[in-house]
Amino acid sequence: MNRVLIIGLGSIGQRHYRILKKLHCNIKIISQRDIYQKHKIQFTKKEIDHFDPEYVIISSKTENHFKDLFKINKILNNKIILVEKPLYHKEIKKKINLNNIVLIGYNMRFNPIVNYLKKYFQRYKDKIYSINLYCGSYLPNWRKNISYQKSASASKLSGGVTKDLSHDIDYISWIFGDIKNIRVINKKVSVLKINSFDMAYLIGKSKKTFVNISLNYFSIIPHRFIIIDCQKETLHIDLVYKKVSSKKINKKIVTKHWNFDRNECYRKMHLAIFNKEFENFCTYEQGLKYLRF
Repeated sequence: MNRVLIIGLGSIGQRHYRILKKLHCNIKIISQRDIYQKHKIQFTKKEIDHFDPEYVIISSKTENHFKDLFKINKILNNKIILVEKPLYHKEIKKKINLNNIVLIGYNMRFNPIVNYLKKYFQRYKDKIYSINLYCGSYLPNWRKNISYQKSASASKLSGGVTKDLSHDIDYISWIFGDIKNIRVINKKVSVLKINSFDMAYLIGKSKKTFVNISLNYFSIIPHRFIIIDCQKETLHIDLVYKKVSSKKINKKIVTKHWNFDRNECYRKMHLAIFNKEFENFCTYEQGLKYLRF
């Protein structure tokens, strides 16, 4: 599989482009932007039929995901379509009768540490009391080529922490089970010049375990860590510094380190698609469930 169509060339679309080029893919791009214009094609049935992509990535603005997926799904059959997270910008009542395999781009499921946690807790026997996840970074530092005020994150329609940082909601649900009985505080509290929410607190339960998730756009020191308190053990997972520390009662702290770059998760995700290994992906149905969530 090497014919890839990318719809949308914002920062994430450009990242997919760079990674896929290194994987020797033949790429065509549909974009409103003037980057890589020599690769641009028209979003018409004739042009897409001529290119005959095996794999489509929808990385347009979140509010355009539905119309882009609706259109490409009518044109293609039995292809693989990856929609960047979140699936849509809001819950949409109109349904799409899928002619293709549609997956959601929650690439953190391919993070080596997240995979380690998934396997660790699949065989875990101890009672888990609570899961506390904290994720924060400074939005003006996210993108080098565009002012943060003009980014999709700043838009109330496309952005907000629960959309941009929904990775964390996804992989916690993937590891521990669906989060239910949700209570949410979602607000704009900082001086950032944006229209979207820059802070969210989510409290709920996964099976019998309490889950607390804190997300924000305004942490000047970036952090992404999880504290899992169990009956006989506590784990501290640091996804920024790529390490997991655990301590059991009357035992020394044991720390495990990883060394990988940010693009590793995307490479593994694309390679899994090329190999048609879909078991670790967020499905279209799960993506709809997150919208209701």
